[in-house]
Order: sequence, then C-alpha cells, then structure tokens
Amino acid sequence: MSPSSGLAGVLARQADLYDDLLALLQRQEAAIIAGDTRAVGECMARTESLVLELRLLETSRETLVSQLTGRADTPLRELPGAGEGPLGAARSRLAATLPRVHGMNRRVTALLERSLRLVDATLELVREAAGLTRHYTPRGVVARSAPPTIDGRA
Repeated sequence: MSPSSGLAGVLARQADLYDDLLALLQRQEAAIIAGDTRAVGECMARTESLVLELRLLETSRETLVSQLTGRADTPLRELPGAGEGPLGAARSRLAATLPRVHGMNRRVTALLERSLRLVDATLELVREAAGLTRHYTPRGVVARSAPPTIDGRA
C-alpha cells in the first residue's frame, strides 16, 4: 500500500470518528439539558475513548505525511494529489466535519460550565444555610463557625 492510499484510509477513518464524536456531543448536549447525569457520564467516557483513537490515527497520519513530503507538519492541502481521488474525498470530509465538531464541543463545554456554576452556587447556599461558611478574625485566622443567625440572633 502506498503512503498516499494509506493516508486516504487514515483520513477516512478520522472522518468516521469525528462523525461519531459529533453524534456523541449531540447526545451529551441533550443529556445535559435533560439533567441526565448518568447519560452525561457515559458520553464523557465514550468521548475519551474516541479522542484516544483519534490521537493514534493522528500519529499514523503524521508518519504517512512525513513519508510523502519529508515533513510531518505539512498541511494536507499541500500534499501531492490532495484534491483528487480518495485522498481528496477524505480531506473534504474532514474539512466539512471538523468545524461542526468544534461548534458542538463549544456548546457542550458552555453547558457544562453553566451547570457547574449552578451546582457551586447551590452548594454555597446550602453551606451558608448550615452555617458552614468560613469566618476570619482581624488577624486573618479562620474563626470557629458560629451558629446560623437570623436577624442577628442565634
């Protein structure tokens, strides 16, 4: 198998995995919105597996590109025959899929960050209600927790 045809196969497999990742991110987004923490965890575990597979394929891609051009960091568009045949088709698929994956990843990240802020704010309210907030003396030493007060009375 020539490096060019091997590279086309690697790129096609990467495109398949990025399509899988996009579908997984869409499921994760729906699970976050639905509050299904179990499904979110399952999606995250599967995402880690996909990312590992993608890293391995990236290493293979760099090796094949290096065989073709002498440099592992040569952009795909600069490869001989990059716009033709199976190599061109796989490259086009990747170029179409990656921006969609990036956009969905940003959405899921934003949802997760908002969810974590909500959990943190809720925990802070619980800590305050239970009198678990830290108080400091004028010297900067943590003071013992005082019982919760309402209107200045214990």
